Amino acid sequence: VPEEMQVASLCHSFLMDIQSPQISCLKSDAKAQSSEAAKLLLDMLQGRQVPSKNIVEHEIAIRGSTRKTLSSP
Repeated sequence: VPEEMQVASLCHSFLMDIQSPQISCLKSDAKAQSSEAAKLLLDMLQGRQVPSKNIVEHEIAIRGSTRKTLSSP
């Protein structure tokens, strides 16, 4: 794959680890995201001001699927 294209995923699962090459992905805490989303939704329903942006902690896992440079045609 890396010789022809680069692949990355927006979510991490064990499948990203068992592929060959391993797939680069964005790692984030789904439970924390869900909890924060529910809190914001409840605040909105109660008429409270909520931020227009909410950034959650994340990590980018660079693996074999995006490490090599694409060759030019």
